[in-house]
Amino acid sequence: MACQRGEGEDGRPQVKKFDGFDLPTVGPISSYRLRHFEHARYWHPSNKAFVKVYAQLGLHRYNFLEGTNYRFSLLQSYNRGMTSGAARYYLSLFADCPDSGRTLPFHALVSENRIGRLDISVHIARPRCSEEQPRLCRPTYTCSPLPRWPSSEMFAQRRFYTLNEHELRNTDWVRLYLDLAHSTCDRGMTESQLSDFYIEQVAIRSLSDADPPSLDSKSLVVYMVYKDLAKDRLGEPCYRKAIIRRVYEESSRSLTFQGKHWSFSEEKEKKKKKKDKKRFALLKKRLGVCGAWRLGIDVYRKRGIRSSSTTR
Repeated sequence: MACQRGEGEDGRPQVKKFDGFDLPTVGPISSYRLRHFEHARYWHPSNKAFVKVYAQLGLHRYNFLEGTNYRFSLLQSYNRGMTSGAARYYLSLFADCPDSGRTLPFHALVSENRIGRLDISVHIARPRCSEEQPRLCRPTYTCSPLPRWPSSEMFAQRRFYTLNEHELRNTDWVRLYLDLAHSTCDRGMTESQLSDFYIEQVAIRSLSDADPPSLDSKSLVVYMVYKDLAKDRLGEPCYRKAIIRRVYEESSRSLTFQGKHWSFSEEKEKKKKKKDKKRFALLKKRLGVCGAWRLGIDVYRKRGIRSSSTTR
């Protein structure tokens, strides 16, 4: 936590704490290694989609841990680390309380562990008047590989829970997690592009073997099958999959999210490449390296001739 010097009510010099959320009143912002963005003045259009998702995720962390039901209203501003890679985002936002109808200011701290993929941690989410301090500690599981997509037989097992239609349409964080997976991987995505994804099936698995999977599980893996409506309108392959892992760290009270997404056509292409590698490995054993390469070149030539003839 940084400090800044100012004057107290008695006119004497006073040191004020600055934890990254509120702007310092003395000295340049650059001395705190942060850049400030406001909705009205310095908002960068390409940042809007994913930073807004970060703010919604911070509020989700507060509701998740405190058992509240605040609704995201507005992202007011944020301070971002000056690095060009993974950075911390100190977000100032507003949320509505459905019980009282009041709108309250909130703070949220979201840290990117890696850039260009879903790998982030939410360390702080609090009402602006709260004194919760960040307990930053990099989780040991951050770089652990994501699980593979289960088979249909595995989904039928008791350690998986498939959401029914009511749960799928009324669990806000399901949609939020999908938006998070896409906006972190492609920062140029707009809100309208994110709205083109239609979720069809969701299954969850608890990371704790002692607890059965449920929507209340603190650490879990989410498996999604969804549709890209924009590609569907063009008549292109439109079905996609996503895996998002949420891990709760008890010592720091932080939530860490990791995930990836891919299309069915990409999955088929990967399977095809694996088969080709296996075939080539068998050919190497039977014919030797030179013989396998010659045979492979002949096959690719024939494929090229066929594809060119079909295009004509």
